[in-house]
Amino acid sequence: MKRIIILFFLSCLLSGVLNAQENKISSRNGQVLPVNGAIRILLIFVEIEYPGGVDKYASEVGEQWKPGSYPVWSNDLFDANASSDLKGIATRYYHESSFGNYSVYADILLNPDNPSIPFQYKSNGEVNVSNILIDAWNKGFKTKSSLPADSFDLWVKSKSGEIKQSRTMDEPLSFDHVMVIARNCTYPGSLAGYASAGNLSGKAPFRTDSYSVFATRSANPLNILLHEYNHLLFGGNNVHCCGGNHMASGNQLFLSFQGGWGMMGAANKSLMTCNAWDRYKLGWKLPDKDLYISATDTSGNEINSDFDFSDNRIVDTLIVLRDFVTYGDALRIRLPGIPDNEYPQWLWVENHQTKSLTEALLIFSNTRSRVAPILPSRDYMHIFRLITMNSKG
Repeated sequence: MKRIIILFFLSCLLSGVLNAQENKISSRNGQVLPVNGAIRILLIFVEIEYPGGVDKYASEVGEQWKPGSYPVWSNDLFDANASSDLKGIATRYYHESSFGNYSVYADILLNPDNPSIPFQYKSNGEVNVSNILIDAWNKGFKTKSSLPADSFDLWVKSKSGEIKQSRTMDEPLSFDHVMVIARNCTYPGSLAGYASAGNLSGKAPFRTDSYSVFATRSANPLNILLHEYNHLLFGGNNVHCCGGNHMASGNQLFLSFQGGWGMMGAANKSLMTCNAWDRYKLGWKLPDKDLYISATDTSGNEINSDFDFSDNRIVDTLIVLRDFVTYGDALRIRLPGIPDNEYPQWLWVENHQTKSLTEALLIFSNTRSRVAPILPSRDYMHIFRLITMNSKG
């Protein structure tokens, strides 16, 4: 009897340890949405039908989105399914940033009244996503690639930072993410948007884990689209950085108000590429790497490149930084001399060779929507000699 009790106790203890590990809060589990595996967005294009048939923004109609039609870039954002030759720029963005660990797909929900045009929503300018989605559901749910509704529900919603579990067939339908892009709404403003972790409606025969709404009179809203979606991976406005922060966000922990680069950058970022902090925070690294912050020595062997000299260590070493986007090599140095009552500070060093999709695009802060090629690619590596001296040196 005593042996049975001991075995039962050990079994409960082991179960408790495993559950604690599974429920461990970590940024590498994602804030609202998962940051590993595959997710598929339900994408909806909308035009507002104003009372009297007069478009409030008729004077702002552009060449890229004509009234009564889909924008010319509607098929350029996402791939609907996995492929060895990805085309969608947002799908490629996440595939490249995560080394293939995170795949973001999307398919367009068709207007059941006329599949050849976006949803025509009658209002004074507002976009009620719940009404649009429920109406489409009642009239017949159909997407451009004819995917079933449960193709957009691959995950079970969890608390922030908890491990995201795959959906099972007995779970009620809850779309992982619904994304709406409207041409002529009053809110949000053109080339602006927002994302929410809420459920769209308590009356619908389905739920939503998260949703986002964007507006554009014509141009592709890729920049703000990525920024707002990334909030669901990283967190709230406290993670604004790298050309995406502003004073209204509260206390700032990053230097680059303008001209930085990173997944939480926005109107003022210089490159679309992620940065080493992004990958470190979300746990993205090449499969053949052992460390999240590493580079190589001159023989090509992986070495730890995360340095902390607060103990007055002396280091004299050669570090090779290959192309950051391709290999993830980076150097992080904890800055010495920071008082104990202040936040610690780090210097990150990356080698960008403009070889990739994201590095070949430059976001202009004055237009917020244009993209243009920058410098041609170069084949080289940066070799750093890191020398530190103690306080007596």
